[in-house]
Amino acid sequence: MNPLRLLVAAAVALGLAACGNKTTPDFAAGTPDSAGLTLETTGGSGDGLIASAPSGGASALSVNGSIDALTCQSYELTCNIRRSIAGVNLFIRGALEPVEALIVLGPVSEPSDDVRVYGPTPLPQGNPVANFRLSVKFMGNDTFRWKLEAQALMPPDAPFLVVMAGQLQRGDVPHRGRGFIGIDVDQLNAVNPTAFPGQGKLLAAFAHVGLQKALVYAAKQFQVAGMAAPVTAVFTGWKNSLGQARVRLAAINDFVAANGTAPANELLLSRIGYWPLLGGRTAVAVLGGNVPDYSVADFDVKAFVGLECFGTGIGVTYRAMFVCGTNTVQSVDECHPDATFNGSANAVGIDPLDPNDGPAAGACAAGTELYDASGLPTNPDSTAQEPDAPATPDAPPSAMPSF
Repeated sequence: MNPLRLLVAAAVALGLAACGNKTTPDFAAGTPDSAGLTLETTGGSGDGLIASAPSGGASALSVNGSIDALTCQSYELTCNIRRSIAGVNLFIRGALEPVEALIVLGPVSEPSDDVRVYGPTPLPQGNPVANFRLSVKFMGNDTFRWKLEAQALMPPDAPFLVVMAGQLQRGDVPHRGRGFIGIDVDQLNAVNPTAFPGQGKLLAAFAHVGLQKALVYAAKQFQVAGMAAPVTAVFTGWKNSLGQARVRLAAINDFVAANGTAPANELLLSRIGYWPLLGGRTAVAVLGGNVPDYSVADFDVKAFVGLECFGTGIGVTYRAMFVCGTNTVQSVDECHPDATFNGSANAVGIDPLDPNDGPAAGACAAGTELYDASGLPTNPDSTAQEPDAPATPDAPPSAMPSF
């Protein structure tokens, strides 16, 4: 054989070897898990991050489990925002449970080299609420897209509906990276209204650095069990490797009940920050509803602002409420202390010598400052990440992602 033919044969052999050693994408690791998509303060059961999903599996969309044990009075700001965080997390956990279960069971079919299909399988096993099917597509560049479809258990020929879809560009940890996701509560409800009560959509973007996470959720007429009314607003949050965390939420509820007027839901914009070994702070702005009914002849009330500080055990060390003449509050310096609130048994850690009803010495731990010029939440549509986030996600999708 002449030298040219030897070179050609060697090249062909190397090419065949390369084809034979082609790396198969890790489809399972390219899907999301609930740990990477849940909001956190201290973590653990207080944030609804329990070791296993509540009984009923995907029906964890209802507010149950550890949340029921967290009973809050309306004026307990930190308690209420943590209860709301736990509710969001249990919903996310319930929605993602079928994805995690199907991944464990493994793919059922391989329509092509770049697609894997898991299921359909009735889930949760032993007490199914629907049949679920997961499709995962490798897009190249460590990027995967997926869709979760659900089918009613009866009739047997019921259609499969897309209930969740998204994309993840893998980072250096399985199920972590950068991407987006959409959860369609309307479609879940159409599949099984008993197991999946609620309406609307929850759309999100995420960015991970190792196990650190930053999240932004856009709720679109979103309502599940335990929520007083549908919400269209943005939630954000992050947690870093030191255990520090920030969360911003929006909710609709009857927080302020003026005497002699009918109940009216207010918009509650809440922000919480947590620092391990120190504790944290909470701020809540209350807008709309019955708030204007508290106006007097020389002062139009347009917002209430509540502030709390808490210790490492989440026990409240300072609580105060303020009435404000603007609904775009940047600092409580623009507001007036609510003497009725501060003078009640609900007041905590108030300095009686402070004309502004500031916190008593030591009531708020140094290093946990939250109430600077950007410390009071005022915009329910802001997708800006909370300060000091370990990463910055893209904006969440405006509609359900396509596969």
